[in-house]
Amino acid sequence: MRRTIRHGSGGGPKGYTTRGKSTLSTNGAYQMQFRLDWDDEALVQAINNLGFEGERHLKTALKAAAQVAIERTQEKLRKMAGALVGVSVPPTWGEGPSKNIYVTLANALRQDDVPGQSHIRVHSGTSFETAHKGRVGSRGMNLSLLVAEGHKPYKYPHYLPDMVRSSAAYYKKTGFPGDFTMGMMKKGTHPGFKKTFDYMKVIDRETTKEFEKNAKDVVKAAGLASGFGVN
Repeated sequence: MRRTIRHGSGGGPKGYTTRGKSTLSTNGAYQMQFRLDWDDEALVQAINNLGFEGERHLKTALKAAAQVAIERTQEKLRKMAGALVGVSVPPTWGEGPSKNIYVTLANALRQDDVPGQSHIRVHSGTSFETAHKGRVGSRGMNLSLLVAEGHKPYKYPHYLPDMVRSSAAYYKKTGFPGDFTMGMMKKGTHPGFKKTFDYMKVIDRETTKEFEKNAKDVVKAAGLASGFGVN
């Protein structure tokens, strides 16, 4: 299997390809592409015997592996939310409910087929077309990138609105779904975001592990069911 670690930059997805063991770090990536590739002799024989059916069965195994990886990563993200995992800020000012950033990202993770190719894309966008944008929060921040890379402390801008929606933590503490920005302006500086998680590294590792564990058996079983002998 061949993987491409992708970063959303320049208005579209950019990436580099890797094979073999999973990477030590994705350097802040928030999407990843997996491509079918094989060099095992018995597996090649099974695929050749089955023709297009072999590739179909193999892609099914790849998608199943990616789904296992997504669910394991979602579990880790939700654990990072801690006591805020079940907190939901109610709809406010015409916007829907919102959750802690780790829960939001966990819920957003998905996989899509790459049109016309044997690839699949794992990402947190609202659709395949927006995979390179990731998940954008109600305040315009790229939540996918924020969790992957973090953010240094920064000064609040002078043009803050009079009121903003509350974070899940602030809502749990105060019960207010929104509040005035006077306290933010008084502090002057946001503390930044330091609790990062290279979640695409986990998806890379877990997808590779699951695929390598199951792919041969899936295709060999399909070959045997079709009457082909596979060593």
